[in-house]
Amino acid sequence: LTFITSVYFETNEEVAADIKSFLEQGNAYRDQFAFQGIDAYKFKEGVDPSLIMKILYWMTEGYMNSVKGLQDYALDSFFKDFRDSLRMMKANFYKQEYLTD
Repeated sequence: LTFITSVYFETNEEVAADIKSFLEQGNAYRDQFAFQGIDAYKFKEGVDPSLIMKILYWMTEGYMNSVKGLQDYALDSFFKDFRDSLRMMKANFYKQEYLTD
């Protein structure tokens, strides 16, 4: 886990360009996978699934910035908070019949 988060924040000029390219490819794949063909049947009426995906993206970006420099033992509480945030979003945006957490 520490390695994965350290890659995200790597600043060494020797590898920075390669890492940036790798992350951009991942972003393109994520956007293609997450944003295209969203099936909205689980969402409550009036909820825009593409906006929810953007909120999740922004939340993830903020989350990654929050864990920068944390020790492994501190990451557990951040992961718990992140999972709790996802559960809260699900509880507020999914139809009742799809809340099985």
